[in-house]
Amino acid sequence: MPGMPAILDVEGRRCLVVGAGKAASWKIAALVAADADVVVVAPRALVELPDAVTFEPRPWAPADVDGCAIVVTAADDAAVNEQAARAAKAAGALVLRADSPGIGDLRLPAVHRSGTVTFSVDTGRASPTLSSALRDRVAELEGGRWAALADWARANRPVSRAEARRRVREATREPEPGGAR
Repeated sequence: MPGMPAILDVEGRRCLVVGAGKAASWKIAALVAADADVVVVAPRALVELPDAVTFEPRPWAPADVDGCAIVVTAADDAAVNEQAARAAKAAGALVLRADSPGIGDLRLPAVHRSGTVTFSVDTGRASPTLSSALRDRVAELEGGRWAALADWARANRPVSRAEARRRVREATREPEPGGAR
């Protein structure tokens, strides 16, 4: 399923996760890594939650979606997920459905970060396992060199296009076996 790749800046923005089980855990981690203001609402936490999360141990309520940029529905109850998703959409929030990824507005790709460079892989809901394997291969090939190039580009901006292209070509060449270039 095609989608529009984008990076959402959710730093400091309220993001709600309904449910605190295994399905929610890595989505919570992704929101925390993006410096979102993460609120988790669930009767109980079934996984360890990061310190940066506000946990409200209670059932979900419709008012919880007010002011949220993103709402993740990951409760063990499909009816709760449906109610939360409908309320979130009505409030103008983007919805990520952990129980039915084909229904929501968002899906989270497999991500590798290296300094300021972010690589993401999505297989259009076909296979999260394949997305993760491809992400791991990119991380293996990247080895930090593209992050160093991004740091150089930031420090030397503006730079001539010819010099930037030369450096990108140099940095993205496959390393030769044994580490020689």
